[in-house]
Amino acid sequence: MRAASLTPDHVTAPWDVAVVGAGLGGLAAAIDLARAGRRVVVVRPAGVHATYGESLDWESNRLLSQLGLDLAALVRADHATWKRGAVASYAPTRARMTIGFAWFYRALMRLVGRSQPTAHVDMAVARAALEGVAREAGVMLLEDRVQRVACDGDRVLGLLLAQGERVEAGHYLDASGRTRVLARALPVTTEPFGERKVAFSARSPHEYDQLGTQIFLDDQGDFVRWCWGIHLGAARVDVGVALLAREVALLRRERTDLASALLARAHRHERLRWLTLEWAEQASAHACTYQDDVSTRLRGPNWWLLGEAAAVIDPIVSGGVTFALRSGFAAARAIRTGDADLAARLERKLRMHARTTNTLVEHVWYRSSIRKGMGLAWNVLSILVPNFNLNHLHARGWASSALGVRLLAKLHQGLDWFIPRYAQRLERRSRRLQGRAPGPPLLTGSTEP
Repeated sequence: MRAASLTPDHVTAPWDVAVVGAGLGGLAAAIDLARAGRRVVVVRPAGVHATYGESLDWESNRLLSQLGLDLAALVRADHATWKRGAVASYAPTRARMTIGFAWFYRALMRLVGRSQPTAHVDMAVARAALEGVAREAGVMLLEDRVQRVACDGDRVLGLLLAQGERVEAGHYLDASGRTRVLARALPVTTEPFGERKVAFSARSPHEYDQLGTQIFLDDQGDFVRWCWGIHLGAARVDVGVALLAREVALLRRERTDLASALLARAHRHERLRWLTLEWAEQASAHACTYQDDVSTRLRGPNWWLLGEAAAVIDPIVSGGVTFALRSGFAAARAIRTGDADLAARLERKLRMHARTTNTLVEHVWYRSSIRKGMGLAWNVLSILVPNFNLNHLHARGWASSALGVRLLAKLHQGLDWFIPRYAQRLERRSRRLQGRAPGPPLLTGSTEP
């Protein structure tokens, strides 16, 4: 996307806020600002764009409720299922652990105000519902594509759409996902974490066992893989496989049948052996390449980056929806108040949270082989515990105050320093344990026969 001057033809009346794309962060900001009396337009391509399922974390419930999306209604309509926990399994050792079902875990969740279960959601349906909420709030949804962006230094001047219409606004929000329409025009760079990955997924008929999200972990050589199962209805599941992009490139160079390769990788997990070649063929045609990253800036004089335009958080932590919604609410709050100091604090919070989360996943999951020596549970809890608590801290009201952001910054700085060193220490211990005679793995949870 290149910057360009806009012609005076087909000029619309200026808007208070123009949102590029209809990502969740953009819809959240649009609804919030429209309810506050702002004139908001959302420019997004025609058609259905979110055809995947999403496993939500425990902060999404509150944020979606604020927008008026009723998860219980989606469950009743069979477009979502309740997620009361998760089950993780590890193919090389056949270890298996459940997360979130024990009484003490439920008691802790009640203690911190998160006793309501979260959900798996069909995002096509959820986004359509949020677009309906946006219309009711007075947001104009304009089906078109941004062809050019006019900028003056770091300020956005307007948008020229593919059909020749010109859109001008006081503020511009980039909710275009990894397309990053505004970010590319400004330009804004990103800080990458780890390697590029490719996710393949497809939907299949399958009865829901009420055990929440299914996570299947695997290692072979230096390739790190994982699969997931997310039930979007009583008898409908999204199953996917995430691979490193270089493994996919190797398969293609060797002219390997991709569908057969995906099926073989899924079948390494006992609970995925019901999958058929039909699923694999559909999944091989539905590839999504992504790079975990964080934009070096999330805002400028009259613009914000939201959702995946701001940061791509690895999907294994189920934090993408919460981050997108938080970024949308943060931008809306900053625009409503006009408080530059608050805007700077909210941007700092978003960036450091995304950065620490991706640092955690990169070092403790993708670069580490501690599952092999220390056990599955140690690995999973090393990611789950800090991720949940950071998420919860960022949800607190005090966390947006000047003192709160300073305290959070110290915590994140400490974690960013500690995480790689912790992973290295566990890696060395894991390698020592792997060199010993075979014995019971540490903290592996239950093991399947």
